[in-house]
Amino acid sequence: MTENRQVQIRPTVAFRRLAKVLREDIQAGRYVPGEVMPSRRALAQTHDVTPNTVNKAIHELMEQGLLEATERLGTRVAKVIAHGAGAPVAGRQPIAHTGATTGLVAVLVTTDDPLESSLPQGRTNDVWTSTIARHLEIGLARGGARTSYHRVYHDALPTPQAAVAAALATKPSAVALINIYGYAGWAEALREIPETGPETLVLTSVPMPCPNAQLSYDQTQFGYLAGSHLVANGYRRLIILRPFVEPWLEQRIAGVQHAAKHAGRTVSCTVVSPATMLIADTLQQASPVALTVALAPLLADWQPAEDGTTALVVPSDRVGLALLPILRAAGHEPGRNFGIIGFDDIAEGRAAGLSTVRPPLEAMGDRAATLLLEAMRGPLTRTLETLTPFLLPRRSTDFASAQGLRPMLFS
Repeated sequence: MTENRQVQIRPTVAFRRLAKVLREDIQAGRYVPGEVMPSRRALAQTHDVTPNTVNKAIHELMEQGLLEATERLGTRVAKVIAHGAGAPVAGRQPIAHTGATTGLVAVLVTTDDPLESSLPQGRTNDVWTSTIARHLEIGLARGGARTSYHRVYHDALPTPQAAVAAALATKPSAVALINIYGYAGWAEALREIPETGPETLVLTSVPMPCPNAQLSYDQTQFGYLAGSHLVANGYRRLIILRPFVEPWLEQRIAGVQHAAKHAGRTVSCTVVSPATMLIADTLQQASPVALTVALAPLLADWQPAEDGTTALVVPSDRVGLALLPILRAAGHEPGRNFGIIGFDDIAEGRAAGLSTVRPPLEAMGDRAATLLLEAMRGPLTRTLETLTPFLLPRRSTDFASAQGLRPMLFS
C-alpha cells in the first residue's frame, strides 16, 4: 500500500517542482510577456524530466494565468498577467522595451568571426562559438545591454592577455569569455581582471582552473545519452571506437559504458583502439579522404552481428562520416544491419542522417545572457554550472523501426 502511494506521489512532486522553477523564471523576467516558451521537448531535456511532467507543469501555469496557448507558435508567456498571478518582480524584468541601456558586455572569443556560422567543415570551434555568440547577443539586447567583441589572435590581439586588456579598456559592465575548446592561457589572463573590476563569466566545454563563474556541459553525459539511446532502440553490442586519446573522449567513453552497465547483462560494451594511437589535432585538419584512410584499420576485421544489434559509437560526427564509405563498401547500411552514432551535430552529419548528441550551444548563449544581466545588478556566484546536451536520433540508429519493433523505455 505504501509503495503504491509513493508511485502516485512522485510525478506530482516533479511537475509542481518544475512549475515552481518556470514560475520563478517568469517572475524574474527571464521570460518576458508575449515571449514564446521553449518547446515542451526542449524543456523536458533542459530540466531532465519526462514530457508528461512538462505538460502538467505548463497546464498548471496556464490555469494560473502565467502562460497561454497560441494557435501556431505553441505556449507563450501571457501578454497581460493578472494581479496575483505572479507578476514579474519589480526591478528584475528586462528593460529593452524602454530603450534604456543597462551596460556594455565585452565578449572575448577565439574565432575568426564570432557571428559567422557558414564555415567550412572541420572548423567546429568557429561554428559553435558563433552559435553561442548569436544567442548571447540577442539575450543581452533584449535586456537592453550592448555587446562588443574582442578576437584573440585577430584584431591585433596576439595573446589572451592582450584581448583582456582591450576588453577592459572599453570599461564594460561585465565580461564574457567564449573559450569552447578550452584553449590555454586564459586562466592566467583572467586573473589580470582586478577584484573590483567587472564580473566575468566563462563559457567552455573544458572547465578552467580560475575563480570565475563558468558555464559548461558534461562530456560524460554526452556518452550516456548516446549509449542509452542505442540500448533503447534495441542495440545489444556497443563498439566504441577510440582512435586517439583526449580527456573529453575518455569522458564520453565512460558515459557510454555507464549506460551499458545501467542496462544490465544483456548489453555488452567494447572499446576498440588502433595499435598506434592517432593524433586528434592531425585528424581534425585532415581532408575527408585522408581521414577515411587513417581510420580504415579500426574496421579491418569488424563485422556487425547478423541480427543487426551491433552499434558503433564514434568520437565525433566527422569520424562517423569518414567511416561510412568503408562500411557501405562492405555491404553494411546504417540503421538496417548496424547502428552508428556520433557527437557534435555538424551539417554534413545531418544530411547523412547520422544520429548524434549536440552540445547545448543555444542554451549556453541564452543562460549566459541571463547571468550577465544579473551580474550588472550584483555579483555572480562563482560556481560551475553545467547544461544538458541534446540527443538527436536519426536514421543511422533506426534498428527498432527497421525491425518493426517498439523502442523500449530506458529507465
